[in-house]
Amino acid sequence: FFTRFGLFVRRGFLEPEACAALRETAAQSRSEAATVYVGDDYGLDPDVRRTRWCHVPPEALLPFQRRLSELLPELADHFGEPLRGMQRPQVLRYEVGDFFAPHSDRHAHGAERAARVGRQRRVSTILFLNDDRLAPDAGGYRGGALSFYGLLGPEGGGIGLPLEPETGLLVAFPSALVHGVAPVTAGERHSLVTWLTRRSPGS
Repeated sequence: FFTRFGLFVRRGFLEPEACAALRETAAQSRSEAATVYVGDDYGLDPDVRRTRWCHVPPEALLPFQRRLSELLPELADHFGEPLRGMQRPQVLRYEVGDFFAPHSDRHAHGAERAARVGRQRRVSTILFLNDDRLAPDAGGYRGGALSFYGLLGPEGGGIGLPLEPETGLLVAFPSALVHGVAPVTAGERHSLVTWLTRRSPGS
């Protein structure tokens, strides 16, 4: 359904066992409240975003990064962007009550670092590390729907279209596209996100 609107969806991008291993690693890692772009820089705003950024060891992210790097040519062709690199991936944990209000990942204004980070983002990717098909006590969650806005055009108003989650599913979309995460009502929602850029790593 979402591919009709230009999004890129790849089921089984990461095996369920690998997703479970990342969730376990995240549970054992230090975490902090995730920031959001507010004013002219990144900071905390619990009225806009409540989630935890889990600082998993870099080596735990390598399998994902390698696969995504291999997919770059296909994604570049799909979005018509000369994609060459990615920003640092983040493993996010949404606990009960956590959410992210509708927002865009791409911006070009604000403090120097914030503007540079936001301006470089061309394509956003989200990998579901678990889904709502299992009971919360079996590693699933309830609520936490990822919805996309503006896909229906001006006549659609502010209608958000929810993407059904599936463990290991990767969705990629233009970073300027407005999207949001509804509050989690049970369990913990885990995802791995990153943003693709036109610049090669280190350039």
